[in-house]
This record gives sequence, structure tokens and C-alpha cells, in this order.
Amino acid sequence: MTEEDHHLVAIHLEKTNSLKLQQVLTKYPCTIKTRLGLSEVSTELCGTKGIVILELIGEKRDTLFKEITEMDEVEVKRIVFNH
Repeated sequence: MTEEDHHLVAIHLEKTNSLKLQQVLTKYPCTIKTRLGLSEVSTELCGTKGIVILELIGEKRDTLFKEITEMDEVEVKRIVFNH
């Protein structure tokens, strides 16, 4: 992997883990280029699960990824585009 690669990380989590994830992400402010949060919400329902998609950059991206994967009750997928 090189610095020019694009790293996308998708995190599927329970709402109860969202605070813990936020604490982890806050430690790496210059590593997250893009962040998108998706949740199941309607006027009649506030869902208990969500997905966070991150675009990671910089030398600490692997450290951040490792810390997320070590969290309990989260499913994490990583996509690396080499070009």
C-alpha cells in the first residue's frame, strides 16, 4: 500500500457503540478525509443500527483502522483502491 492509495472503511455498528466509535475517531482528526454516517431513521422509527463510511489518509490510517476493528460488536470492511 502506498500513500496515494484510497482507503475506504465501512463500519456497521449498534447505536450503543456510537459513543465509543466517536471517541476513537476523535483521536485521529487529520486521518479522516471524508466521513459519512447512515442511520435507520423515519418519523416513526429511530433505528438501533448504523453505518459509518470513512475515507482515510496519512500515516496513521492503519492505526485507526486497527483500533476500530478491535472494538466489540462492530463489523468493519476495508476497500483499498491502488492507482
